[in-house]
Amino acid sequence: MLKQQRVVIENVSPQLQGGAFFIKRVVGEEVRIFADVFGDGHDVIQVEVLIKHEKSKQFSAVRMVHLGEDVFESAFTVEKQGFYDYKIQGWIDHPLNWQHGIIAKLNDGQKVSSELLDGVQYLKYLLKTVPAKSKRYLERAIYIFGDETHYMEAIGVATSEHLHHLFLEFPQRTLANTSKTYQVYVDRKKANFSTWYEFFPRSASLEHGKHGTFKDCERLLPRVADMGFDVLYFPPIHPIGEVNRKGKNNATKANEG
Repeated sequence: MLKQQRVVIENVSPQLQGGAFFIKRVVGEEVRIFADVFGDGHDVIQVEVLIKHEKSKQFSAVRMVHLGEDVFESAFTVEKQGFYDYKIQGWIDHPLNWQHGIIAKLNDGQKVSSELLDGVQYLKYLLKTVPAKSKRYLERAIYIFGDETHYMEAIGVATSEHLHHLFLEFPQRTLANTSKTYQVYVDRKKANFSTWYEFFPRSASLEHGKHGTFKDCERLLPRVADMGFDVLYFPPIHPIGEVNRKGKNNATKANEG
């Protein structure tokens, strides 16, 4: 079967070289997503960003906001270290198009009896997905949409904000198109900014001529912290070489002592 998606997704950002490399964040930072999404006509489009941590099994969805033209925006916060996958999904929203069309025809003074009957299919889909508290509302709507004696009540429901909210919260995603998957690597907070202090453990001893130990280094930690450093860096730890040693000021010949 040929691809039937009617939505095009382009210019997803942030990304590096078309997704060949992952972007970076630290724990607690926000990833703000932009994408150009458009359809093949003037229908209402819905777009969302799908997010999943590498240890999660399912994607979660965050709806994107239309900024104008073809640009949509959304954001999510990375809460755990590791890789996150994210991708954009868009679709023609047929229930919202149906509601938009009914409102336009009513504003033009037209009768919408047949349009109400057409909308029953969207209400029946909602019945399968909404919580129990909304089912009675939808069952009543399905009944009055097909009964001319309840025409005024039916158009009130068809154009209501409540029904609009249900369409938004429980979308059908018919023939949705999905972008390629991009990645963001989330590092610990100290990967963003830290102040490092370096010293040689062998020089930490209080006793002259004795090699320092890690216990001696622990004694110096409060002083290092008081200077504003939050990372301690140890050079490679091994005994001082005794062969081919250099002298003062990097002289190739070292004198004794």
